[in-house]
Amino acid sequence: MAERTSKILVVDDNMNNVQVLAGILENNGFEVEFALNGPDALQWLAEENFDLILLDVMMPEMDGFEVCRRVLQQEKYRDLPIIFLTAKTDKESIVKGFECGGKDYLLKPYDQRELLARVTTHLELKHSRDQLAGMNEMLEQKIRERTVELREAYEKMIELNNRLVELDDAKSEFLRLISHQIRTPLNGIKGFTEILKASKDSNPIVEFVDLLEESVMRLERFSLNALLITSLRLNKKKLALERFRLGEMVAGVLEQFSDNFREKGITVITDLPERQELIADRELIGACLGNIVRNALRFARAGGIVHLAAAMGGELRISVVDDGPGFSAKALEHLFEFLVEGGNHVDENEGLGLALAHQIMLAHHGKVEVKNLVPHGAAVTLVFPAEKDE
Repeated sequence: MAERTSKILVVDDNMNNVQVLAGILENNGFEVEFALNGPDALQWLAEENFDLILLDVMMPEMDGFEVCRRVLQQEKYRDLPIIFLTAKTDKESIVKGFECGGKDYLLKPYDQRELLARVTTHLELKHSRDQLAGMNEMLEQKIRERTVELREAYEKMIELNNRLVELDDAKSEFLRLISHQIRTPLNGIKGFTEILKASKDSNPIVEFVDLLEESVMRLERFSLNALLITSLRLNKKKLALERFRLGEMVAGVLEQFSDNFREKGITVITDLPERQELIADRELIGACLGNIVRNALRFARAGGIVHLAAAMGGELRISVVDDGPGFSAKALEHLFEFLVEGGNHVDENEGLGLALAHQIMLAHHGKVEVKNLVPHGAAVTLVFPAEKDE
């Protein structure tokens, strides 16, 4: 939609002055009307809408100051820019013009560039004020509408909150029950698997027993991780905070995977600050780091390197770096989400490793950072906040 042409009213009892001003303004794209005295000017303003007035000071019947006062008394014109036209150079007339509400003045004879510059400036200012007023009106309406919506939403929230309070105990009981119901049959299957392994021979059942054991272990990991994530998200897992040596905890985690590292020919390099301590839930941080190391082991190249390092610089950063293909674009897009399929560098069979690490670090007021390295490899970093002075 084309912008409306600005409409200007020229008020001057001298027709020659009117013609000069009208010619300049019309040649520069403005729409112009004129009045030769104050009453005619007020009549024009009652019938039409104007964006600016060029107003002569000295006129018969009603001078420019009186016209200015009467115009600005009208609600729709209270912000209308009025520029006084005067041959007077005395300070008193200029001051009086400003006192009665004028925005500017021009001295006769007119300089065309000065005239256009002042007119354009005040029209732009008026346009900005009009836009601001329109935005304020729109915002006030939006606020009124939003207030009604918020009131309704608040009432619904109170109702839902009461319902959630009722369901909270049911959630806790369900979590306890499902934990027991999953652990009991898994323990039984693991026990029978151990018996089968102890008695297996060269029969074809040997391969099936190995596959069964692997599936049971994956199911157990998945179940325990899922239960732990649920507990953390429901704030049902109370952290058992303690101070412990970082190196000892890391050594325990790496020991769990020592056979796997040897089978794949992977060299593990650790670079930890000597006697570095950490205040955290040791079991949870061990599970968090274990999931990340398991992922690095899975995707590291055979005969490659997994590098585990820690650095203290206010916050403690523990990084696990592998030399594998890195995270796929999809994996990076869905980091920390549960059960996202089809992304490299996540366990498609479990899909909870990084999600669990994320929840554990949130519980410790920390975070997990993930990035790909150049030309290959990936780094997963656990970031712990700096310890506060007691």
